[in-house]
Amino acid sequence: MLPEVRLTAALLALLLCLPAPAARAAEVVLEDPAGDDNGPGTYAYPAVEGFRPGSFDVRRVRIRESPGGADLEVSFQAPPDVVASRMRQDSPSRPIFMPVVDVYMAVNPAAGSGHRALLPGRRVEAAGAFGWDRAIVVTAVPDLLEAHYGRVAPALAADACFPRGAAVAGKTVRVHVPRRCLPSELRKAGFLVVVTGLGPGAGLQAMVKSSLRPPGRDATDPWVREVAPSVGVCNVWEDGSGTSACSFGGCDPCDWAPFVLDAIVPPGGASQRDLLRAYGAGARSLAALPFTFPGGPPAVAAAGASPPVQDPRLPVAGTRGPELTVRVEGAPEAVAARYPAGALGAIICPGERPGGTVVVKGHAAGFLVLERVADESPMCDGASVVF
Repeated sequence: MLPEVRLTAALLALLLCLPAPAARAAEVVLEDPAGDDNGPGTYAYPAVEGFRPGSFDVRRVRIRESPGGADLEVSFQAPPDVVASRMRQDSPSRPIFMPVVDVYMAVNPAAGSGHRALLPGRRVEAAGAFGWDRAIVVTAVPDLLEAHYGRVAPALAADACFPRGAAVAGKTVRVHVPRRCLPSELRKAGFLVVVTGLGPGAGLQAMVKSSLRPPGRDATDPWVREVAPSVGVCNVWEDGSGTSACSFGGCDPCDWAPFVLDAIVPPGGASQRDLLRAYGAGARSLAALPFTFPGGPPAVAAAGASPPVQDPRLPVAGTRGPELTVRVEGAPEAVAARYPAGALGAIICPGERPGGTVVVKGHAAGFLVLERVADESPMCDGASVVF
């Protein structure tokens, strides 16, 4: 028995000397299907260098903790073109890529918390009862965008990061994100990813010159490529020497149309196409996009209150074209917090049959005003709505 005892003791001593296994780095991976880089299904690319078809079509966003922060990778369906542009006609050119990827994060979801508005010019807002607390903007010109949004939207820019050093490697753009830009628990955050095009055309020089005008909620932004009824034509490359702008085309109607080419939305819900089509040119309402929670949906509570176990079913009180109303009870402030404009709900028909998706337009006199999302099928009788 003695040899066995000595052997066991020796093994124990050896094990005690071994280093403890390193903690596994937190990682979040968001996937998106191919072929949806057309916004609401109708947008088309301009035929000019820097706008290769598929190069705005995000397929995967990967965020992995690393020393000092995290490594962020954005992979596209096609490699983004790297082109040369100049700040001034007499200045050296700098290599840039045209996709701009915003990664908005809901860190502490609670009713009424965070920013509902995205950075200016996107013409999209966050859906649901909460907004974003932090954002990462992946771009070839982080210095210029940080200075611009710090001037025209300081409250939003204060919670946004513009990491330096983004580089294209094949179909992937990689950048290191500082720790201060990230939530303390990466896997518990919600994520909203949108892709826009850089600038209105005519080069960096024209963008800088036109960036002094503060954009409104529905206005254009000099650093976001517009979407027009038809694709814009470029007769020069955007190196600062030309004046013609080329835009994406395909909006109809174009008032309040989103300038988002691609987005990552939760699987199993409303599609990107339907969500980006749910804007109101007449009602002056923006399209709204929900957050994706890789670690599972959070328990969202109204500020200062206990979360309800389950949202009640709200019987449809009336319909008029694509609009419908449901009665709700409670103080106007509580109703606005629980059912904010842009929140998405599901229509439930008798027999538990799905009847489509609705978006909140507003509330008045004890009723919610809802609009059906891109659905021309007849409204079922006896329907209710659940959020």
